[in-house]
Formats: sequence, structure tokens, C-alpha cells
Amino acid sequence: MKKSSLFLFLVLVNNITNAQNLTRSDIGYQIGENYIMFQSMYLNPGSDGIGVTWDLSSMTDQFGQIDVTISDNTSLFPNSNAVMAMSIGYNDYFNITNNSIEVVGGDFNGGSIKNYTNAQTFINFPITSLSNFTDTYESNSNGGSEVTLGNIHEEFSGSGTLITPIGTFTDAIRLKQTRIQSSTINSITQIDTTISYLWFKAGVHHELAVLQTIKSTLGDGENGYYTSADPALKMEENQLFNVSIYPNPTSGNIQIKSTENILSLKIYKLSGELVLEKDISNSLGIELNIDNLNSGIYLIHFYDENGATSVKRISKI
Repeated sequence: MKKSSLFLFLVLVNNITNAQNLTRSDIGYQIGENYIMFQSMYLNPGSDGIGVTWDLSSMTDQFGQIDVTISDNTSLFPNSNAVMAMSIGYNDYFNITNNSIEVVGGDFNGGSIKNYTNAQTFINFPITSLSNFTDTYESNSNGGSEVTLGNIHEEFSGSGTLITPIGTFTDAIRLKQTRIQSSTINSITQIDTTISYLWFKAGVHHELAVLQTIKSTLGDGENGYYTSADPALKMEENQLFNVSIYPNPTSGNIQIKSTENILSLKIYKLSGELVLEKDISNSLGIELNIDNLNSGIYLIHFYDENGATSVKRISKI
């Protein structure tokens, strides 16, 4: 009995240890990337744990789509380095570092401005199976007439496979956020408690899906959305045949060396968008110019004469 208990304990520890760790380069918003939010009804978010399958395939875009662009047009908030611009006219401003993603401001069509006097932490890096933090934040809107005080708690909620209407994403992780905030305007205070579940996968630089419930003094609600991403795209590096790239990071030209004859290559954004395709005549080495690509992280897929594919990650600066 003791031996069996020890075995189960070791299996549990091994599963937790093998849960994927995510960094800024894995899931942090990237300048120049675009994606779509499909606004959906709420579904049961499923259980916590390691090796879970979350089936959200019945989500629909019945409430419309929102186009999202991540840009560096951050002049409105000098303490930000990325802005999430949405087709509905609202923009969120972030300060993204290797340690965290913080919300520092917001605006609606350049008019109504939200200033954070104490930034709201959205994510702390790295995300591990032990991730757990609490943060406070404060903001004011409408020229200071509306003041919001809040507390956010975030914790690792599981890892496994996520299924959305877009496709099946293996090696996904889930975070749970609990946010309690009070907003006061004209002496009237509204108190909201929002519980959100967010799914991520290394190589997709935005959330794959979000489900949330809201309990408020003005009424309760629930909603969700899933996003566009290519589940079939190989997001991780692999070496089915050896390929070296230098310099990496690069500002323009790169040298590519391979142990196999390369027939062609394709370069993808981490969102899954194909940005460059090139045929090569059975070469073990080439020089490639990527001056026309925006700064960011890309995946290069190399195809050899035997049909094998090797994937390398490259940083354009």
C-alpha cells in the first residue's frame, strides 16, 4: 500500500513538473499581429487539473466579431509599449516586460480616457503550475469624475487540450482570474466581481478563449469569446533535420545552413499568418533577406527533398 501511494505521488509530481512554463516570448502580445475575437455565449469552463480536455467547440460568434490589432501607437500613454486596438473603437494600453503585462490606460475613439494611477497586472511571467499572485489597481475616467479601485487574484488553473470552433490546441494552459472592483461616479458606487478563465498556448500571442461571469450591484451577467489562430501550424521548434540560422536576432540578412537539401521555406507570424514563401533549388546553404518583415518573432518552416519539415524560430529587430 505504501509502495502504491509513493508511485502515485511520484506520477503526480512528474505531471506537475512537466506542465508547460510560458514566458513573454511565448504568449506576450506582439506588435504587428492581428486576430479576431468571436463573441460567444457562456459555457461551463470545465475542471481544473493537469491533462484536462476542455471542449468549447459549441461556442458561436452569435454576438459578432471584433478585429484586433496590436500596435506601438502608444503616444497617448507614454508609459505603455503596446496598444490593443479593437474595431469597436476601444483601445487598451499595456506595458509589457519580461516579468509581466500591465494595463496602464484605455480610450474609446480617442475620447473617453481611462488613466491608471496604479497599473493593473494582467499576467506575471513566467506562468508555471505554481503561478499565483494578487495585485491592487486604481484608475480614473471621464476627467477624474469616475474612480475605480480594484483587486485581482490570478492562479494557474490547469493544462491540457483546448477545443474551440477554430480547432484543437494541445499543450494549452488555463489561468483563473478573480477581479473585485468598485467604481464610483456622482456619489454612486457600483461593485463588480468578475471570474474569468483564460486559455493560452505557446506561440499564439493572445488568449485562445475566455469565459467569464460577472456579479454586480447593477445586475449579473456572463459572456465569452474565442479567437482566431491556426491549430495546425507547428508553433514549436523541431529539428527533423538540422538547420542553423545566424545572426539571430537579425535586422535584415540571415545565413541558413542545413544538413539536408532544402527545397522551400515558409515564414509565419506566431499568429499563423504566412508572410513569406520561397522556393529553393536543393541547397544546403542560402542567404535570405527579411528586411521587409516587421520587428517581432517568426517561425521558419524548412522543407527538404524527403518531405520532412524543420521549424526554427527567429527574431527580427
